[in-house]
Amino acid sequence: MIVGRTSIAFACLAWSGCAGDPAPHPAPPPVVARPPRDAAAATKAYGAALVREAEDPRAALAELDKAIAADPEHVLARLHAAELRLSLGEELARADRDLGPALKLAPDNARAHLRAGQIAQQLGDLPRAQTFLSQATKLKPDWDEPQYELADVWLRMGRAEDAVTAGRKAVELAPDRLELTMRLVGVLEGAGRPADAAKEMEAAATRIGKSAPLFRRAAELFDAAQLHEDAVRLRKVADKIDPPPVVPKKRELPPARKR
Repeated sequence: MIVGRTSIAFACLAWSGCAGDPAPHPAPPPVVARPPRDAAAATKAYGAALVREAEDPRAALAELDKAIAADPEHVLARLHAAELRLSLGEELARADRDLGPALKLAPDNARAHLRAGQIAQQLGDLPRAQTFLSQATKLKPDWDEPQYELADVWLRMGRAEDAVTAGRKAVELAPDRLELTMRLVGVLEGAGRPADAAKEMEAAATRIGKSAPLFRRAAELFDAAQLHEDAVRLRKVADKIDPPPVVPKKRELPPARKR
């Protein structure tokens, strides 16, 4: 009987389906080798890009691509390459891919999130643009640029009130930047609030003091809001700053004599 039981036990051990058979250990995941890094070559190429950027941005891009190839973890090279492609309006899909690893390597870099948001917006991916830009505003709350970019995205997404809030925040952070006021005016106009847009425009014109075109633009917005008295008032201010040309009166010719 002992021999028989021993034989059954050995047979059970040999058969992988027997109860009590321990589960096999999973195979370890394959080791993925990281691309080789040549920090010295990357630094050299990055420096060359900075030197050439002003005169030849495409040559600078070629150097930045060399830097990324030499050191895939060179965050500044990836970010700078994305910025150059964004400014040139070229290869935006490649710029988007370049920024992916940069965001993973530097998740707290507000500038990288801003550029990623701008590129996503240019590519028409508004939800991604909103995500990146919102993160940029959280990482650097006192930076005006992500705020007004976010305002544009929210306006395009139909979130008019959020767009106005972001636009006002941008102006609050940099009240002396006329560009931001002009963009806020555009957001208010796009949100169907021409009267508020006119008031912002008038305030900016008053701060500057001697800009007839700004007062005339405010007058146009007051007209759009059906506030014609305000429009007339501001056109008078504009005309005092920059009087319209006087059209000379034409002399009437005497009637021709009959021969």
